[in-house]
Amino acid sequence: MLRFLEKHPKYRPHFPHWTETEEYLSRLMMDPDKMKLTPVFIMKADELYELLDVNKRFLTVVTFVAPWSITCKTIMELTREFVVDPDLEHILFCEITVEDFPDVAQKFAIRNVPSILFFRDNQVCERLIGADVQDYTTKVMEHANNGPNYIGKPTRTIKTQTPLVGVTSSDSLLSHDGCIFPLHERLKELISQADIMVFMKGNAAKPRCGFSRQVVEILKEVGVPFETFDILEDEEVRQGLKVFSKWQTYPQVYAKGELIGGLDVIKELRDLGTLDEALGKIGDIALAHPVTEGVPS
Repeated sequence: MLRFLEKHPKYRPHFPHWTETEEYLSRLMMDPDKMKLTPVFIMKADELYELLDVNKRFLTVVTFVAPWSITCKTIMELTREFVVDPDLEHILFCEITVEDFPDVAQKFAIRNVPSILFFRDNQVCERLIGADVQDYTTKVMEHANNGPNYIGKPTRTIKTQTPLVGVTSSDSLLSHDGCIFPLHERLKELISQADIMVFMKGNAAKPRCGFSRQVVEILKEVGVPFETFDILEDEEVRQGLKVFSKWQTYPQVYAKGELIGGLDVIKELRDLGTLDEALGKIGDIALAHPVTEGVPS
């Protein structure tokens, strides 16, 4: 967004709060209270069983992790994205460190990390092993949509924890052969693949998170043609683009290779009535509003 304002200064008065720092910009993308919300980090075994019992009407997703596991970090990061998704607020997400609770791990036959258990009515209804973000997302959405889902929110009996140190994407720009440049060049090509590119969870036909769904709906309302890239199908792009764009969340909207921002920016431009103008002027894009002519009756 900062680059957008530098190139189009006439919009700067509408976004005074976007002109301070990139860190502040990122914080404004979501409600401050939701930014503080993280998975419930289990501190005692009894608390896990209490949570499962109190919330037995709701879906509870428990991730078994180990601090030394690199693959766990990917799942932990994705879980934090689920926690702030408004479409998933009726699901309780928890994390438990396997090495601190060997009895719990044995009870649920946890032999690998990360392992993810889905609970309903105090029973395991789904089990995932490994860091397959696409499978994890698919299962969360399946259970979220297929219910039974009750009105209200699950109880969080443990105080919200600070996000774990070390869950970052700073190493993700490295390609498989250890060279930083191939991924950097690939990302530059991807963001310019179409006049307007949306990097999101899922695609325009089937968004796989609430934020992505809202961006797609807004762009369709405007009538601008756009292409999408499903970040869940390419972990290297998903992690690398955060560093490349200095924008830590998804969806991300680009016009002619220039980052506009995420859902909040798109919403603000729409509410100002300047979204179609902003999208069109960034790359001289012909918007797809139909032109109708009067036809004699």
